[in-house]
Amino acid sequence: VYTIHEILHARLIEPKQVLVIGGPAAVFRGPLARRLVLEAVVPPLAGVANAVGAALTRTTSHLALTADTSRNRVAVPMLGVYRTIKRGYNLDAAIDEARTLLAADLERAGVAVPADQIQITQADAFNMVEGGYTLGSNIRVVAQVQPAVIARLDADTSTARLAGPV
Repeated sequence: VYTIHEILHARLIEPKQVLVIGGPAAVFRGPLARRLVLEAVVPPLAGVANAVGAALTRTTSHLALTADTSRNRVAVPMLGVYRTIKRGYNLDAAIDEARTLLAADLERAGVAVPADQIQITQADAFNMVEGGYTLGSNIRVVAQVQPAVIARLDADTSTARLAGPV
């Protein structure tokens, strides 16, 4: 599996073939092979591979929280949250709020994910300065449910079993 981490850290990737999955896999096999100059293979059951993968993995979601402490405002547009914040609101408070809001949103959708299992992928705070004075901070926090496999498929019996701790 090639990840964003490997791409960002300049790891040389030289794939020998590409596996094409999903409903239209057979249609895309030829154009992908020509464009990538690689052997393109459509494995058996390619049409249902995405559905099987979705069934075996944890539901994921994310949100972005922004705060402007000079205006005492916080916003989480994905959830329709726009509210006033108190003086002293800081990056730690924003991280806690992002985790709490995402966990609550998932709970409303019937997905129980404890706030401590929500990953913070970005957390930045920058001071806003005007005329030599600090007016407040511009805060941005991005939170997500870390993707994980929650069940494994037994190839011999075609049955799923829980994967264990995720």
